[in-house]
Amino acid sequence: MWLCYYGSTELRVCECLSSNERLIKVLYCTETFSVGINYPVKAVCFDTLSKYDGHNFRPLANHEFFQMSGRAGRRGIDEKGFSFAIVDLAYMEKSPPPKFQLNRLEPLTSQFRLTYNTVLNLTATLNQGQIETYFQKSFAAYSYHLSSKQLHTELAQIQEQLEGAQHHVCEAVGTFICPLKHHPKRKELERLKRTYKALGPRKQTRVYGREMARKIRAWDKLLTLSPKSCPSIRQDNCKDHSKSFLTIQQRRKELQTALADLPEENAFLLEFEYKKNHLRQIGYLREDELLPRGTCASHIYVQELLVTELIYSDVFAQIDDDQLNALLSSIDFEARKNDMFQRAGVFDTAPVNEICEYIQSICGEDAVRYDPRVAGITYAWSQGQTFIEVQALCNLDEGDIISVFRRTIDLMRQMREAISDSVLRTRLKACMVKLDRDEAAIMEL
Repeated sequence: MWLCYYGSTELRVCECLSSNERLIKVLYCTETFSVGINYPVKAVCFDTLSKYDGHNFRPLANHEFFQMSGRAGRRGIDEKGFSFAIVDLAYMEKSPPPKFQLNRLEPLTSQFRLTYNTVLNLTATLNQGQIETYFQKSFAAYSYHLSSKQLHTELAQIQEQLEGAQHHVCEAVGTFICPLKHHPKRKELERLKRTYKALGPRKQTRVYGREMARKIRAWDKLLTLSPKSCPSIRQDNCKDHSKSFLTIQQRRKELQTALADLPEENAFLLEFEYKKNHLRQIGYLREDELLPRGTCASHIYVQELLVTELIYSDVFAQIDDDQLNALLSSIDFEARKNDMFQRAGVFDTAPVNEICEYIQSICGEDAVRYDPRVAGITYAWSQGQTFIEVQALCNLDEGDIISVFRRTIDLMRQMREAISDSVLRTRLKACMVKLDRDEAAIMEL
């Protein structure tokens, strides 16, 4: 039996088919399969050692690799487990494959993000003193404090090393008035000028010629000052110690930058108050009291501001159920760089855009994530088209298409919990039924 894993449907199948029965011979799955289910295998095979993180492709981290490859080897059946990686020799990689070492696992980092939903729920359940304690005892605050302590300790050590190394070099080391750096650069500049002159007027106007001229002007400016006059003994001494001195100096700059990038001690509390002011401006809070909009948003965990404003607007009343499904699927959707969709004017986007602009004018650009390009595939699925027909409308993978439908259904569940309007609750239930079918349905086992 071969099985492709895309989500909770297949997860339940795997729970029923235990490894002792050996009914599944080959399992194609995503990274998330290695979390939350005990399903050891004889061998793990990676089709790539890189991962798309939402912006770019990057090598797998140590913990990601070992989390997945750790499935290899069935207890009591296999003496050893094996992990394989497919390497396409016809494709030349820019960098060597990553090296994975069990003793160099990356430290845990906090992924905590203070959302408006969190602000509303904290305001409704805790007093000011409890909220301050909540942030102080968070893993994020602990991580920042620990990082700050470690960076300050290392910076103090580096500073001591730097003070000791300064006795062996002069103050001009590493600059263009140091003879060790000035003279080689001057010779390189002279060679570049000769090459540029040999190009001739015609080639000098081309892209590489203009780039060469720009570099000559920049180097001329750097080498304007004459080099410092140093005795040969001093130069030899600097030559012996300059490399280690400059390495220590560079490390000090990196540590100082890392410290500057750390948030201040009360960063979360300041952000909390900042977002509370936003919520007061848009009518979700009155001082520390949740208003009806705030109560609704406290039950929504995906784009809570946009969803709440849509609920309180007349947008839903102007569209049918299929259009409603299409609209809700557009909320919080983040397309990848190469994702393509067929154009489809499923619903009037003007009212939704006005709501988005209103929220962004108060809460900032990042407060809303909405992409109507995906609406076409959800609309087609809601109208009853087959999965093959829906696939023809975009270049998304099968699992990504199903994920769009499942996210939309989950959002409607949240909305039904957040509202008291029985008519809208009934309508949302009917919309969920339209999406929860065939390939996108979850089997109740």
